[in-house]
Amino acid sequence: MLETAALRYFREVARTGSIARAADHLFIAPSAISRQLRLLEEHLGVELFNRGPKGMTLTAAGEVLLGFADQQLATAERLHMEFGSDRHRTGGRVSVATVEAPLSSFVPEALAKVAHTHPDIEVNVVAAGSNDVAAFVAESRADLGLVFGPVPRSDVTELATRPLPLFVMVEPGHPLAARPNCDLRDLLDVRLALPDKSFGIRQEVERAAAGHHVRLIVAYETNSLALLRELAVRTGVAIFMPLEGARPELEAGLLTAVPINDRRLTSTRITLISGLAATGSPALTVVSDALVAALRGPSRGGRGEGPTR
Repeated sequence: MLETAALRYFREVARTGSIARAADHLFIAPSAISRQLRLLEEHLGVELFNRGPKGMTLTAAGEVLLGFADQQLATAERLHMEFGSDRHRTGGRVSVATVEAPLSSFVPEALAKVAHTHPDIEVNVVAAGSNDVAAFVAESRADLGLVFGPVPRSDVTELATRPLPLFVMVEPGHPLAARPNCDLRDLLDVRLALPDKSFGIRQEVERAAAGHHVRLIVAYETNSLALLRELAVRTGVAIFMPLEGARPELEAGLLTAVPINDRRLTSTRITLISGLAATGSPALTVVSDALVAALRGPSRGGRGEGPTR
């Protein structure tokens, strides 16, 4: 069966002649598009593109598939509009597994939109680390997932992504709080509270620290970002967090966010994923579209945005 997402990626590459440009337009990682194209070609047993220095052009087989893709995607759009009309009340149950950071920002924004337009849809949300989120989706225990950092498995489909850089966060009286920025080496003697190793935040921080040969002092480890924030406020430890993950504490002046001079930690992202064999029920499409729209909306968690001092 040809998945709607794969056909959409294929059509955008055909239109732009470039995986990179298609990725920019679709807000998705180029590697995800490359993987879907490879799976399409393997499934159909044909080459869909001529790949040359001036870009990608369709083969004869690719031209045939493009016509099919246009028809299928147009049909899917008509069905979506039909099920979304007043004549049909879209209902059903959708499960979403997500890392904790967006639970106070664009996830409730997306769910509020779903509740307003499709009140009969029931959404079940489970918070977990990135590894567990990806496993839930790959094993069909969740319909959709939001993971932080690189998607940890290849047996899922990336639907949309957005930047979500990390900051060092400390209480205002901490020595780091007055710094305009910091390096990982500035943390050599600083006690830290970190999420456990199933979290994308922990994985990215450890990769960055290893790259700088920095040994981190881990005073606390937990599977709760809420506890990390409380520990930073109450015990003086430093934590790593995107702005989205600590908005209330930052706005209340309980924590200060210090930018990090590290390319890996300032280029981290959050990605919406689904299973490779997702069926695309009307309810799932509604929730997925709402989350994609929220991801593509104005970011409040980017570098230099929000209260960092």
